Amino acid sequence: MQKEINDPQKISFPDLIELIVKDKVFVLDVRTRGENQFVNFPFAINIPLGELNQHLDMLPRDKLIATFCVSQRRSAIATTYLNSIGYHSKFIGENLGDLARLFNYGFEKQ
Repeated sequence: MQKEINDPQKISFPDLIELIVKDKVFVLDVRTRGENQFVNFPFAINIPLGELNQHLDMLPRDKLIATFCVSQRRSAIATTYLNSIGYHSKFIGENLGDLARLFNYGFEKQ
């Protein structure tokens, strides 16, 4: 299941867990509200990619922002955007289902 992460904009599960334990990461779900309603991750804040620029005030500048979505495309876009405007961001470079199992949250329907 564990894949090697070579992209400097990606963060691996072990690195993510370490930062969560140290309270040095803000986990950002950039999926749509509908996707978030179907499968909710309580450890993350949901701001859809299309609304991100309207909610920048919700994002910390003193922590890494780890973004995720279903396919990594939107999270990669969000990471690139956030880094371009002065935030420190990486996207979770592994499978969303693996992320749910890793945190033992499963799929929590709202």
